[in-house]
Formats: sequence, structure tokens, C-alpha cells
Amino acid sequence: MRTRYQLRTHFFVLKIRRVPCNFRLLAVISKKISKKAHRRNKVKRQVHAVFEQLKSTQNLPAHISLVVQATNKKVLEADFQEVKRDLLDGVAKLYFTYRNQEFEIAKKTKVPKKF
Repeated sequence: MRTRYQLRTHFFVLKIRRVPCNFRLLAVISKKISKKAHRRNKVKRQVHAVFEQLKSTQNLPAHISLVVQATNKKVLEADFQEVKRDLLDGVAKLYFTYRNQEFEIAKKTKVPKKF
């Protein structure tokens, strides 16, 4: 089953879904945000840095694919702490919603009894 959940934050749209491999992260910064590649790459580096810090301090959930898509041009002027706070708050809310939905789905499915 491929279910996807998404959440809009101030700077980003976060999308999460279950995948058969370990944690994966994809940062998408389109040319609508900035025509200059070095500005887009700066935002990508900030997004990846947030999750590198998170990976070093605690375990990231396995079997999760997270897509981070920038939707607001103000992310270019934001400092690293604002980007980090926005991402971590959004990921926490999204993962909490995802876990609750997966739990409800698992609760509704009937497990056959063994004889």
C-alpha cells in the first residue's frame, strides 16, 4: 500500500510515504523560487544539514521517504535557524499524523486466526 501524507509549512510542502528501504530525503527547489542555481543549492544544503544533525542526534524512522518542496521565495532570505525550526515542526506534525493513520489502518485490518 502506497499512502502519502502531506503538510504545508511556512516555507515548504512536506510529503511522507512508506517505502521498502531505509529513510530517504529529497529536497526539491524549483526555478520558480530562484533562477540562480547557487541560491537553490544553498536551500538544499540547509535542508540536508537539518536532517544530518537530526540523524546524528537521534534515529530517523526507517521505511520513510520524505520529500521537502520549497514553496515560498522567502526561504532564500531566511536564516538557518528559521528553516530548521520550520522543517522540524512540520516533520513532527506530519510524522505524528502518519503514525496515527497507520495505526488506525492496522487496527481496522483483520488478522486471520491461526489454527
